[in-house]
Amino acid sequence: MYAILSVIASLVLPIIFAQPISPQNQAEQTSKPSLYALEEQAMKAYDDKKYAESMQLFDTAFSAGLNRGDDAYNAACSAALAGNAAKALNYLDRAARLGFRDPDHMKADSDLESVRSDPRFLSILQRVQEHQRTYALEHGDPDRAAIVTSDIDLFWAAYDHMQTSQNPEAVIEDEYFQKGSSGLQDFIFARIHSASDLLKTIKGAPGYYAALRPASSHIKDFTPRIRASFHKLKDLYPRSTFPDVYFLIGRMNSAGTTGSSGLLLGADMFGKGPNVPMDELDEWHRTVVQSVADIQTTVAHELIHYQQETEGKTLLAAAIVEGSADFIGELISGENMNQTQREYGLKHEAELWSQFSKEMNGTDTSHWMYEGKVVNGRPADLAYFIGYRITQAYYDKATDKKKAIAEILNFKDADKLLNESGYAERFKERQGD
Repeated sequence: MYAILSVIASLVLPIIFAQPISPQNQAEQTSKPSLYALEEQAMKAYDDKKYAESMQLFDTAFSAGLNRGDDAYNAACSAALAGNAAKALNYLDRAARLGFRDPDHMKADSDLESVRSDPRFLSILQRVQEHQRTYALEHGDPDRAAIVTSDIDLFWAAYDHMQTSQNPEAVIEDEYFQKGSSGLQDFIFARIHSASDLLKTIKGAPGYYAALRPASSHIKDFTPRIRASFHKLKDLYPRSTFPDVYFLIGRMNSAGTTGSSGLLLGADMFGKGPNVPMDELDEWHRTVVQSVADIQTTVAHELIHYQQETEGKTLLAAAIVEGSADFIGELISGENMNQTQREYGLKHEAELWSQFSKEMNGTDTSHWMYEGKVVNGRPADLAYFIGYRITQAYYDKATDKKKAIAEILNFKDADKLLNESGYAERFKERQGD
């Protein structure tokens, strides 16, 4: 399976969605699930190992207009596991026609074991490999990457219409989802999931969403700075790929991720600023919501993730993956993404290393990553700081800086990178004193 400038206008609370959905519209909506809901149901059936059902749901979704290469690939996996080799190959062919470009995953995916020796599979694989080569050539130029903010405008047009509509879910579906970019389509499937989920989030924080508009309108102003960081990465790492960047408004569960279309940035996570109400948000959101001025550093962080081809499932490996995205992201953007963790970490570094080093060879990241809240004055996600410092030590020690960047982005052995960085030795020397 395939699997910021704080310019905020005066807050105007919306009179949001006061009109009820009529029984007729509600019945129509219930009887006709959207293609997004169908795709989600197909993926759930796959997760539940109901492969024939998943295949049928994908068929229905494709008939309803689903048109993504990733979904065609996932349908092929369901068909192969259901024992329908012919249909699996047809889906793979569809995925190739839609631009699917991950041949390494296709070659290694155990879901496709039953069709891997078929001549059609090899023919499709060659086309997917060609897509990968073409994409790398086209996106090796930092000036070729598109920086897309049109989905933000679509959202606000739909948002205004929702205020008076009897069916705001349909407005989201028709005027935002259906008209959106390929990046928005990826973001819907990865993070938003459905119009009802997005509507529920907006209703849960109406004041916050109302205040987002001025900040989100300034995102396009950061395009020159984002482009400059792309050029800086090209200098440091000539093999870089520069995906298109899409700014979307979602349901406050992702500031940044990647999809087949490129980098996907949730503009709804960058609303912090004067006169923006935060009391509607839970503790996690109040901790992680950023200012629109932080957009550039987040794009830089996600851009580094896009380059990474690393291996390892330990806490140490995860820390280096995230910390190196912070460190190299800072090299290209000039700004640090996790300043709170940095300030705390530098004051408590020896203590943190003592704790981290006892857990780093395990796979439990819960005490170190993705926590999202402060506990007894200790910031969340301090593994980012540890990974940053290991990466920084490795880079500082290297005489060939470009070679060091390439090795960091492509490490296969986290323990080796740690040892060669000399970072742990600093604390042994202190203990000896």
